[in-house]
Amino acid sequence: SRRPAAHVHRVRSTMARASRRAGPTAAEVDKGTFPGVRLFVASTGWPYKPCHAPRAPLVVFHGGACEQLAPYASGDARGHLCRQYMQLLCEVSQPEHDNLFIVDLSQAASSSEWRQELQRPGRAIKMLEKWFARFNPVQATILVCPEDVGLVVPLVRMGGEERVGRVVVAGPGVSS
Repeated sequence: SRRPAAHVHRVRSTMARASRRAGPTAAEVDKGTFPGVRLFVASTGWPYKPCHAPRAPLVVFHGGACEQLAPYASGDARGHLCRQYMQLLCEVSQPEHDNLFIVDLSQAASSSEWRQELQRPGRAIKMLEKWFARFNPVQATILVCPEDVGLVVPLVRMGGEERVGRVVVAGPGVSS
């Protein structure tokens, strides 16, 4: 069987480079205007059609507390983020039209800062929660490496809505 062709789209630009160097202010985090989380979508359909509440999406977290490239990513770690997850998209997507959302946390905080956030939640976790509420998925399947599970826990418990249907943890140290 032939694998579906995959198309990669950057959903939203983040911010000017100069403003990326300084961290978010407390006011930006409180307002939810700090765009440190980048969202990419890799799609088997063309063109990608955005929607207000993606139903049952596969969401991959990248760039959190995990130091190295996740084992379910392939390709060169220096290559474009979507290229690293292209094989995953081709393996798990449906041929008619399916999307893989890649949430890049690397611009919001470094790996060591995300590990600190896991010990003592602060501005980055709060920003991630606000961003995820705006992303507004319905029954999402979230794929994370073991180090990032703590980042997903607040998202599962958000406001009584069923944003997360399941969390799949894959990587070293995880038994099936």
